[in-house]
Formats: sequence, C-alpha cells, structure tokens
Amino acid sequence: MTTFIGLDLAWTPHHETGVCVLEESGSGVVLHELHCAIKSPEAFATFCESFGSDVVVAIDAPLIVQPGRRGEAQLGSVYGKYHAGAYSANLPFLTKMNGLAGPQLACLLKASGFELDPGKLATHAAGRFALEVFPHPAHVVLFDLQRAIKYKKGRVACRRKALG
Repeated sequence: MTTFIGLDLAWTPHHETGVCVLEESGSGVVLHELHCAIKSPEAFATFCESFGSDVVVAIDAPLIVQPGRRGEAQLGSVYGKYHAGAYSANLPFLTKMNGLAGPQLACLLKASGFELDPGKLATHAAGRFALEVFPHPAHVVLFDLQRAIKYKKGRVACRRKALG
C-alpha cells in the first residue's frame, strides 16, 4: 500500500512545518498523521524513510533550484488571473529569505533513494517519489475557485473565514 506524505515546509526556523500522512486503504486513503513536529530537513528525510518503499512525498517548497528555472513564471501565466502564483525560486532570493531547506531536503531525499523527477511518477507507479507542489493552483482546480484561498496572512479571523 502506498503512503502519501504532504509537507508545507516553513521558510524560517521560527515557523512550523506542517506534515500530513495519508495511507492507502482498500477504498481510498486514511489520515494517519497530522502535525507540526518536524523541525529540520534532516528530520523530515528520516521521517519519510521510515514509511518503506512505496511513498509519494508532495512538498510545498522549491526543491531543485537552477538558473533558468521557469516553473513559477509558467504557473503565473496560467494561474495569475486566479491570484494563485508563486514566488520565483532562485538561489539569491532563497538565501536572503533563509529558504534553502527545500534544496537541502531534495538532496537528502535523493540520497535516500527518492526519485525527484515528477515525470517518472505515473498512476500506480511503485517506488519512492518526492515532488514539488504548488497548493494555490491546486486549490483553484480542485475546488473550481475563481480566486486562490488567502489563508496564510492576516488576522486569524480572516484566515478562518477563508478556510471556511
């Protein structure tokens, strides 16, 4: 059975990193864990390794950052009208924002046998896969929204209302 792990990687040490683990069952998936207990890329890589050989890890953080990266620009051209873009991931920006945990995590997962090429993840493919995801465009598509859900900034009451 496949384990699906979602990670919302905190950009700075004073914010929490969110983890969600779903496990495949006979009729779908079952929530196995939901917490903010992971504190470092090393701890998360070790955590992922513990789930065996059939794992898909979806990470909300830039993983492979090279000159000429175009993912965010392409995403913005399609989902910008929904206010569902993403910050451009480049090494100077990530260094300034203390956001190098994603590339560090990618190296650790690759060293542990995780495939980082999303093109190799096919329906019902067995193995260890880790890929970068963009939640705001996913929300727009999955929930047929006209705008991205703004739930990360602002007063708690406003964020709760958006999530409602």
